[in-house]
Amino acid sequence: MKLLTKVRHSWLNQTAHIDWLKTQTLNLLDFYQDAQCQYGGFIDLDRYGLPLHQRPNTLNTARFTYCYSLAAIRGYAGSVELAEWGIKSLNEHLFDHKHGGWLSSLVDDSPNDRKKSYLHAFVLLAANSAKQANIAGADALFDKAVNIFNEHFWSETENCVLESYAPDWSDLEKYRGANCNMHSLEMFMQLAITTQDSSWLKKSLAIVERIIHEHAKNHDYSVVEHFDEKWKPDYEFNKNKLIDDFRPYGVTPGHGFEWCHLLINLEQELQVMGLDVPQWLLEDAQGLFDTAWKNGWQEKPHRGIIYTYDWKNEPVVRERLHWVHAEAAVASATLMKRLNDEKYEVYYRKIIGYIHHTLVDEKHGSWFQDLDKRNNISNLIWNGKPDLYHAFLMTLKLPMLLDQVLLQQLKPVKIK
Repeated sequence: MKLLTKVRHSWLNQTAHIDWLKTQTLNLLDFYQDAQCQYGGFIDLDRYGLPLHQRPNTLNTARFTYCYSLAAIRGYAGSVELAEWGIKSLNEHLFDHKHGGWLSSLVDDSPNDRKKSYLHAFVLLAANSAKQANIAGADALFDKAVNIFNEHFWSETENCVLESYAPDWSDLEKYRGANCNMHSLEMFMQLAITTQDSSWLKKSLAIVERIIHEHAKNHDYSVVEHFDEKWKPDYEFNKNKLIDDFRPYGVTPGHGFEWCHLLINLEQELQVMGLDVPQWLLEDAQGLFDTAWKNGWQEKPHRGIIYTYDWKNEPVVRERLHWVHAEAAVASATLMKRLNDEKYEVYYRKIIGYIHHTLVDEKHGSWFQDLDKRNNISNLIWNGKPDLYHAFLMTLKLPMLLDQVLLQQLKPVKIK
């Protein structure tokens, strides 16, 4: 086994730990196999793996399709059929055949919905990964999704991604958000690999320059999430809606961790593509991790990373969400691989220990996705176990060499 880091005794270099990650991969894939919806796409599951309702979730359909396509590339049995169902559903059942694009569920069931860049980024991620897995219909979905994204969501003027529209593509939302830009960055980097088109990396760098190098850096690397149409920070946004699952008030340390490892991925990819690599990408990634850890991790009275804190660095919502810990694990491992600094091993072991002892549901499968401040099961923000994406991607990324994380996500691993 190749060493993933030069840090002595790192768990990332231990066969037993890699085996634990592989076990998590299989358990996660198995849990969500029954999430297919008869009306198209995939539905949300409760904590026992039973349907929460019969309304397909377009976002999770895109995420599941992305994950099962990656699994199909790696040869996980049963993944091809699930990826095919996802692609068929996104092409047919969930697609708005009148105006183009996607809403949160079936078009007829979503009259007051909006067409969001966040969702469309995941549709494009799904199509892109499915193309690499040779899933039927992926090429057609990719062409539709990339054209829609370029036409409606990427702003050449602002060099960032716009937020949302009414279903007929009128009424562009004035709000500007970091979250949709973060996942668009993730998607752009994937497209740069598969298309070998460096323009996607130029878009990626433009997003990072504005949201991280300009705004987060000037706020001690707390990620500013909410802006107006002039990209002026809105520090009071959703102050009366603290538990929003996509636009919560204040600062979300989980996003600090997520941006952190995406910046290192961007650094690596710029280098591979022969483009200039700003030195500040690494500096900003370190700053993001340090601030997210300092303000997010709580040792006492109960371990875990909180959901949000305010602009005085005081906790706001103390729920422990599974995705936050998955992103923190990837961020600590990524910096450890990049810097060979053993302090990140300390963070990594704490996070993995928390995941293993507190989040992994050994009895019913998958992970608990929302725990309260005492680490008891909650559904304040996330009901049941709707999400495969964050935990599954963690299990794929952690055992990879740093310079192969993006590449090997989309290509089969060679068997020696």
